[in-house]
Amino acid sequence: AQWWLFEDRANHLAAFLEKHFPGTLQLERHEHNFRFRLPQSCPLGEVFRVLEESRDELHLDEYGVSQASLEQIFNDFAAQQEEETGPVQGLFRDGRALRDTLQDRSGSVEMIPGV
Repeated sequence: AQWWLFEDRANHLAAFLEKHFPGTLQLERHEHNFRFRLPQSCPLGEVFRVLEESRDELHLDEYGVSQASLEQIFNDFAAQQEEETGPVQGLFRDGRALRDTLQDRSGSVEMIPGV
């Protein structure tokens, strides 16, 4: 019965955040700990105000709000990339350069600011 009650509260929390901050994504859940990503357009002061006013309703013991670190942004970006499976220019196999297999390949790197 306690597990079911906690699941209801967890679902209520996710729905509450989505209602007040549309575009919210749940990133992680480990037992009683959750991590959500709120849209960039949400002012931190508003997030604190809404959570503090609803703390009892949401049964929050504690919470924290922070901006994404550079490490989190990098990890998210890296997780979205496809694995490179072709040979890398300048590599050798069996003592021979792999240049011949790379002649018709070209590529580009795109950086996306504000992730």
